[in-house]
Amino acid sequence: MRILIRLLLSFSFLWATANVRAGDSLVLAQQRIFPQHSFRAVYKTRIHFKDKDLSGLLLVRQNADSSFRVAMVTEVGMKIFEFKFFARKKDNFQVVSILSYMDRKIIINTLRRDFESLFMTFATYKNPHIRGNELCYRYGGRRIYQLNEGSITRMLRKKLLFKKEQIEIESEKGALPQKIFVRHYGVDLQIEMEWIK
Repeated sequence: MRILIRLLLSFSFLWATANVRAGDSLVLAQQRIFPQHSFRAVYKTRIHFKDKDLSGLLLVRQNADSSFRVAMVTEVGMKIFEFKFFARKKDNFQVVSILSYMDRKIIINTLRRDFESLFMTFATYKNPHIRGNELCYRYGGRRIYQLNEGSITRMLRKKLLFKKEQIEIESEKGALPQKIFVRHYGVDLQIEMEWIK
């Protein structure tokens, strides 16, 4: 039964990849949640993890070399975590600092996948393809991005047949995302972000 399911999944993936239109590579190169140029943004953020609620400001910065730096600090200035993401490097993630009670592999990897899903440049990953109004590719599971008039409004990450995370994005055309909501399945973790202009 498992072999049959794997064959069906691989066939559907090959079929979708084979049916990419010629213009889709240009669309893939342009699709991003955050802009392609250097920027700085501040988000009012609340993280709910099990029975704990953390709130503060999430500082996001993209450098000229396309690397990202993400730091969350409380309203009084205490740093909760700080991560670096590097484009097109084998070791593309670095933990600069994190609170001791959050310094667990499962928490770090979950936050890493969340931010990777938001900061992706899809053209750099293998076999991205467009099917209807969905942008799909495989990286740490299957990620499906919903496109609405050229903007990404939702992302669903699956591993095999199970939902792992869902991200809802509200944004105006050409602007930074105004609201981002991340919900996890199987882990009691939710993240709410609201852009401070």
